[in-house]
Amino acid sequence: GEVSVFSGETKSCKSWFALDLGLSVACGSPWMERQCHRGRVILVNLELPEWAIKKRLLEIAAKRGLNPTPDSILVWNLKGRTVYAHRIREHIQNANLSDVALVIVDPVYRLLGDADENSARDINALLGQIAGVAVDTGAHVILPAHFAKGSPAAKDPQDRASGSGVFARFPDSLLVMTKHENHEEGNGVYTVQSVLRTFPPAPSFVVRWRHPVFEVDSALDPSRLKQRKPGMQEQYSRELLLALLDGGPLTNKEWGMAADEAMRMPRKTFFDYVRRLEQSGAVGRTGDGKYCLPTR
Repeated sequence: GEVSVFSGETKSCKSWFALDLGLSVACGSPWMERQCHRGRVILVNLELPEWAIKKRLLEIAAKRGLNPTPDSILVWNLKGRTVYAHRIREHIQNANLSDVALVIVDPVYRLLGDADENSARDINALLGQIAGVAVDTGAHVILPAHFAKGSPAAKDPQDRASGSGVFARFPDSLLVMTKHENHEEGNGVYTVQSVLRTFPPAPSFVVRWRHPVFEVDSALDPSRLKQRKPGMQEQYSRELLLALLDGGPLTNKEWGMAADEAMRMPRKTFFDYVRRLEQSGAVGRTGDGKYCLPTR
């Protein structure tokens, strides 16, 4: 069992992205042109009304021609209830569900209760409990998480993971959805990049939103990210670079090595990005000179 985080801007349809994966696993069907092994899926719905989540699942299944069996995907509708991560593990064990392959918790911040979303200690405790769900059940746990808006690092809403800053480094894998240069409102086109802890690096790919699903667009170059300024092409993900700091301060060497591992970012390019991020106020320094995200 491992933990993955799906990160993207608000309204980037990342929850649909995760639901599509859930149905693919439940049916043993391909997802984003990658084959999924069949297994039982549990969807912990903490935000949408029961009718809304059912409607989404039916729309996705109809679009893709999927026909999951009633016991292949279980939806736990817990909107409005106080839920803690360790209770999810207990529910799975008490229900004697030994064949669970995937658990999707959306949105993860609803598990915080009275804890502080911006507290590293509180978020670490939460994610530790979620990791316990993965380890004890053997299931893969997916957490869709949004980016915070309004960073000065860019004129449009900046896309770094919201919260205390541990979402990017705690999970075993991180998928980041970044606007592609072909992105337009109502016609979402995103580059999907990944950081994998236990597997070899995976190539980035481009997806295009065609309600109610994303479809891979292999004709587009995933490195062609949406321009920040006229005439300036971003070839690397500023969002992913900032997300690498979400786990806490890093030295220049540590940050550069992480950027190289995640994006194969050349050292000189890394220095250029860091300089611009510092000038814009998107990153700061700790007392011992490490790079960090500014206090929110």
